Amino acid sequence: MHFGFSTFFFFGVAISDALDRLLSGGVRVIEFMHEVPHSNEIDSALIAKMKRLLDEGIQFSVHAPFLETNLGSYFEEVRRFSKERVKAAIEFASTIQADPVVVHPGYSLMKEKLQVLNEQARENFLKDLGEVVSFADGLGVRLALENGQMPFFFLYNVHEFPFYGDRVPHLGQPLTLVTRSSPSTKHEKSTRKGPFSKTSASSVSSVFSTFTCIAIEVEGTTTPFCPVLLIWSGY
Repeated sequence: MHFGFSTFFFFGVAISDALDRLLSGGVRVIEFMHEVPHSNEIDSALIAKMKRLLDEGIQFSVHAPFLETNLGSYFEEVRRFSKERVKAAIEFASTIQADPVVVHPGYSLMKEKLQVLNEQARENFLKDLGEVVSFADGLGVRLALENGQMPFFFLYNVHEFPFYGDRVPHLGQPLTLVTRSSPSTKHEKSTRKGPFSKTSASSVSSVFSTFTCIAIEVEGTTTPFCPVLLIWSGY
């Protein structure tokens, strides 16, 4: 299990400066958010820097683009564009030896409203997901499907992970946990089935800001982390 910090929270600064800030805060595992504006800043100098950091023991993962993308859209043009963007992130990950590439699930705004369209969109998503997983396999990159935090995503609940794992071989599963508590909110507890048996929410201050954090009990060991951190399961 690896914990890290995403460049998503540093879109206001250049990506090279964002990496420096994370490193200065002691972060050793970094998720590169392959999204504008940082994806537009990828060049030979950035790649060389990230490879040098890799040699120094820094670990990278890549989060595939999600703005204006939807694997499994009703529209072929959107699906084609979305796959192109995700594949570009996979190629980048291969170049910098990042592991894994995290991809958002497709979604349907007709979910639970128009069953026929919803089922077709989900089948489109499974087909597109299988295609990008195969593409990643060809480059030696592992792909991980992230759960969405809104109910119109095709992977919304943690218990749906096995379905997609069965339908799409070689698919990993990062887990994003979201809590509704705020810095002033008292402890909340909830029970989960499976390897993540218990979660409780509290707030802490870090060198970056104040975040709501989670304590996860995994096989009897309680580990605190923040929602902005990365947590990989199945690797």
